[in-house]
Amino acid sequence: MSERQDQYTYTADRKAFLSNVSGWAMLFFLEGSVVSILIVIFAPGAPLMACLVAVLIGGVLYMVLAHLCAPLWTRHSLYPDGLDLHYGRDTLSVPRTNIASAERFAASTRMSRSRSLS
Repeated sequence: MSERQDQYTYTADRKAFLSNVSGWAMLFFLEGSVVSILIVIFAPGAPLMACLVAVLIGGVLYMVLAHLCAPLWTRHSLYPDGLDLHYGRDTLSVPRTNIASAERFAASTRMSRSRSLS
């Protein structure tokens, strides 16, 4: 792609978003610790118990870091020849011709709706 013109973030107010993420993260960790205690009580052997607790901790960390915090790492970039959409680790490039064709389609749909209403 050519030189970037503009860059937009997904979260304008990071403080409000971080308070929501920290609340959800606390719930995940609280629920994870309760499930860990149940695994320790009811798992039949030490290797199985350690494996289950490790999978649980990894899953909770993955949920918090990859999904809840994804908007914090989101940047959308506008280039002269298109648009790059980034959401967390996912990326999508949209050429300017596709954006223009979508605008023409939306305009033609509005015109046909207004004709049918009158």
